[in-house]
Amino acid sequence: MYALAAAAGFLAGRWKERVVSPGARLFPVVLAPGLTAGSQALAWLRGSMLGPALLNWPEMAGLCLIILAFPFIPVPATAGLILLLLVIFVLRGHFKGALSLPLVWPATAFLLLLVFSSFFSVTPRESLPVTALFIVFFLFYLMAVKELGSRRKIYIAVVVFLLSAFLQALVGLYQNFISRPLVDPSWVDVGLFPEIAVRVFGTLDNPNIMAQYLVPAVILGGGMVWQVRSLAGKTFFAGQTALIAAALVFTYSRGGWLALILAAALFSLLRDRRFLLLAAVLLAGVFWLQQDLIASRLASVGNLQETSTSYRTFIWQTAYRMISDFWAGGVGPGTAAFREVYNKFYMVTGVTAFHAHNLYLELLVETGLFGLLGFFWLVLGYFSYGLKKLVRMPAVFEKTILAAALAGMAGYLVNGLTENSWYSFKLVLLFWWLLALGVSAARLKAES
Repeated sequence: MYALAAAAGFLAGRWKERVVSPGARLFPVVLAPGLTAGSQALAWLRGSMLGPALLNWPEMAGLCLIILAFPFIPVPATAGLILLLLVIFVLRGHFKGALSLPLVWPATAFLLLLVFSSFFSVTPRESLPVTALFIVFFLFYLMAVKELGSRRKIYIAVVVFLLSAFLQALVGLYQNFISRPLVDPSWVDVGLFPEIAVRVFGTLDNPNIMAQYLVPAVILGGGMVWQVRSLAGKTFFAGQTALIAAALVFTYSRGGWLALILAAALFSLLRDRRFLLLAAVLLAGVFWLQQDLIASRLASVGNLQETSTSYRTFIWQTAYRMISDFWAGGVGPGTAAFREVYNKFYMVTGVTAFHAHNLYLELLVETGLFGLLGFFWLVLGYFSYGLKKLVRMPAVFEKTILAAALAGMAGYLVNGLTENSWYSFKLVLLFWWLLALGVSAARLKAES
C-alpha cells in the first residue's frame, strides 16, 4: 500500500511539474514533493469514507489510482503502475482464473494478430513496443474484471473515474475561460469559424481526444444521477456531469458531440426511456451555451470546403489506396509504420499525415483485414455478452452501470468514424477500461 502511495505521490509531482506549471522550474527535485504528496494522500485516505475499503484492498487502491491518474500522467508511467499492480495481484494470489474471464478468447486473438503484424511491420522496432503496450492494457482489463466483483467496488471505481473526468473538465474550463491558449490552425477553419479562439484539450493534447474521453463520463454521470436516491447525491452528480458536458462542448469536436447524442439515446433505450427527458434537458442546457456556434459547427459536418473535412476526405482516400496494397497483414501497428509508408509512397507535396483519422481505416492499414476482423470479434463479443446479461437484470445499480458502459462504448466507436482514437494510447486504455466496467457489471449477481 505504501508503495502505491509513493508511486502516486511521485506521479503527482511529475504531473504538477509538467501540467500545472509547464516550462517553469519550480520542482527541480520531483521525488521529494512527490513522496510528500503521497504521504498526504495516504493520510487523507485514512480519514475519508472510502479510506478503510481502499486501504484494506491494495488491489482496489492500485486500480483506482490508475483510473484516476492515466489521463494526466505519461503513458509509460501508467504502464509501470499496471505492471506494479500485476505484481501485487500475483503475489497475493488474486490473478488465478483471470484467463477464464469473458472476452479472453477474442482479446487474445486480436493481440496475437497484433504480434504477427509487428514482426512483419515495415518498422518492427516501433511496432513491437506498441503491441507490448496493448498487452499491458489487456492485463489491466483482466485485473479490473477480477477485482470489480461487488457492487461496492464498482461504485467506487465509477466514482473515481468520474472524479478523474471532472478534474480533466476543470483543466479544460480553465483553458477556455482563463489561460485561453491559442487554437492550433490545424484544429479549426478560421475562415468558417473565426469566433473559435480556443478549443480546450485538457492534458490530452488534442480537443478531439479530450472529447472522446469525456463522452463515456457524461453517460456514466447521467446514470449516477438517475440511480442514486438522495437529493444530495443527485445534485452532486448532476453538477459534476454538467461541468464535464460543458468542457465537452468547448472542445468544439463535432464527432464528440454526435457521439454524445447517440450514446445518450442508446443509454435511454437500454436502461429507461424516461432518461431521454434528463438527457434532453442536459443537451438543451449545453446547446444554450453556444447555440449559434454549435448549430453552424454541426451544419458544417458535410461541407467539403471546410479545411478539416476536406483534409480528412483526402486522407481517407489515401488510406483506401494503402489498404489495397497491404490488405492482408497491414503495414504494422503504430503510427510510425503508417507515416513510413505514407511518406515513401503516397505523400502529396505539402500534405502531411500521421494517421488515417478513422479508427477502422487505421486498423485496416496497420493490421490488415484480419486485424480488423479480430477487433470486430472483440467488440461484438462485448456487446453480445453485455446485452444478453442486461435483458435478464432487474432494475438495479449494476444494470445502470452496464447500460452506461455499453452506451459509452457505442459513443466511443462512433467517434472513431471521424478520428483515429488509438492515436492516443490514453484512449486505448479507456477502451479496455470500458470493456472491464461493462463485463464487471454484467457478471454481478443481483444483490439485495
